[in-house]
Amino acid sequence: MVKKKNSGLIGSDIPECTELKELLARRTGTCPDDWFLTFRAREALQVAFEEIRRIIRRSDAVVQPFTCSTVAEAVLAGGMVPVYSDISEDNLSADPEKIPFSSYTGAVVIQHTFGMIDERSLLKLREVIHEAGAVLIEDCAQCSSRMALDASGKPIADISVHSFGLEKMTSTYFGAAVWIDPEMENTDLHDALIRHFSSLPPSDRRVSRSVPSYLIRIRILNHLPSAVRRPLRDHWTAKRKFIPGISPVELRGRTLLDPSVPGYEVISRIIDAMKSIDENESQRSDAVRVYAKAFRDKSTSLAVPSFALDTDQPLLWFPVIAESENTAERITSALNAAGYYSSGWGRPLLFPGVADTAIFRLDQALCNCPVSKKCSDGIILLPTRVSAEDAVRIIEIVSGAES
Repeated sequence: MVKKKNSGLIGSDIPECTELKELLARRTGTCPDDWFLTFRAREALQVAFEEIRRIIRRSDAVVQPFTCSTVAEAVLAGGMVPVYSDISEDNLSADPEKIPFSSYTGAVVIQHTFGMIDERSLLKLREVIHEAGAVLIEDCAQCSSRMALDASGKPIADISVHSFGLEKMTSTYFGAAVWIDPEMENTDLHDALIRHFSSLPPSDRRVSRSVPSYLIRIRILNHLPSAVRRPLRDHWTAKRKFIPGISPVELRGRTLLDPSVPGYEVISRIIDAMKSIDENESQRSDAVRVYAKAFRDKSTSLAVPSFALDTDQPLLWFPVIAESENTAERITSALNAAGYYSSGWGRPLLFPGVADTAIFRLDQALCNCPVSKKCSDGIILLPTRVSAEDAVRIIEIVSGAES
């Protein structure tokens, strides 16, 4: 990582800010001027929802419940109402046939779950979303610096949000980027978004100073008994000495931080991590191919989304779905015990589970989204940042723990 300091420079004035925008533009075939940076992706979504509500004057934002709670929290923070749509078993993203459109629908968030970018499905979704007069927001949190493109190489979404936070393709813990379509049909919305993102303030100095000590504080908290850990974490969070992945107030539907532009430390970490992104993605694609072949060839009670079986995209995780939560927990525990970390992401819905289901309207999701619930209960995540040999061993562990 570059060690130089940018004394006196803040937010978008930092030279590395321009460098990161140019890097993202080169990887996606877009223009650097259409990219904007925020401290976290949830605040980028919040800005988008605020302007959609203000310009389009519609209240509802459609999201899938098989996602992180921060997506729905951003809907609430932006003054809109979360409405849940079930997912497709083929790609674990929104099912075009199940989106509950109404005259109140202002935005639809399409998530590339675990990095599965199903461009054919998204093209169909864009058509029905635009016909409904809504905005298509692409959630690229799990495939940052990759986005859905049409046959001509043009991005499909109106707004594309990318995260570099926890358990992402590049785990820099903080930092996000948002791309705004320069040819957006609603020019008033486009201009409002540009103005809003261009005028974001730099991150609070206390927040910026918390970034270098993040891992140290995590390690301290992990070695303390819960009776001490929780109040200390809450104290650090209140003083902005520690910014947790998801805070208790966010799980209750409230915001922790105002939208802002990240500082030098965050931006330079992302740039540094992006230097190895090609090797990162290549290794993940190799593991995906091993997993896909194994599950195509073996008889098993475990289900795999058909898109994952037919792709060599660099997935963040290779998704497998068990028939029961007990089986999923047993296999996940066996992987972790063998030293192959398998995240619990996705179980429960609105992971890691919200504190106030009424505020998030989660009961609606449980009633209307059976595929999402089934997937959430049975999800098993096979790591992809492993060698082909380790991928073979992981398949053996899964097979042994399945029965």
